[in-house]
Amino acid sequence: MRTIGLLALGLAAVAGPIALTPGVASAAETASAKACVVNAETGASACAATEAEAYDQVYGSSRAATYPLVKLWDGTGYTGAVATIYGGRGCTTSYDTEFYFRNLAFVNMNNRAGSVNTYNNCDVRLFDNTGMRGSRTTWINYAGNLGAFGWSNRASSLRIS
Repeated sequence: MRTIGLLALGLAAVAGPIALTPGVASAAETASAKACVVNAETGASACAATEAEAYDQVYGSSRAATYPLVKLWDGTGYTGAVATIYGGRGCTTSYDTEFYFRNLAFVNMNNRAGSVNTYNNCDVRLFDNTGMRGSRTTWINYAGNLGAFGWSNRASSLRIS
C-alpha cells in the first residue's frame, strides 16, 4: 500500500490509502461539462468543455508528470461525458486500495457511468452506494458496457488499485 501524507483543501493529513471527496468544481460547471479531471493525490478537480481544459484548470501550466489511472464515461462504448482520474504514478501490482472516492457526484458521474477503462497498471472496483458501501464489482480493468453485468448507471463510489 502506498503511504502519502496529505494536507490540502481542508483535508486532514492521512497515512495509507487516499480518501477523497473533492468539491472544487461548481455544480453548474459539472452539469454542463463534457469532461472532468481529478488529481488523485490532492483531490483538486475541474470540469470543462474538453479534458485538456479541465486538466489545465487542475494542473495549471506546470505540466507535472501525471498518469491517467481511471476514466469513466457516461455512455457505453467509451462515449459521452468523461471523468479522468490522474495520479503522480501508476498503481502497484497488488490489490491494495491506493485511492478511493466516496462520492462520484463531484464529477457528475454518480449513477451515470456506462463504461470504464483503467491505465498504468490500475484496476477499479465500483460500489453502488456512496462511501464504498453496498454491492460492488470485482476488480475491473476495462468494460465498454457496464450494463452487460448489471452496472450501467449504478456506480456511486470507487476504489483504485
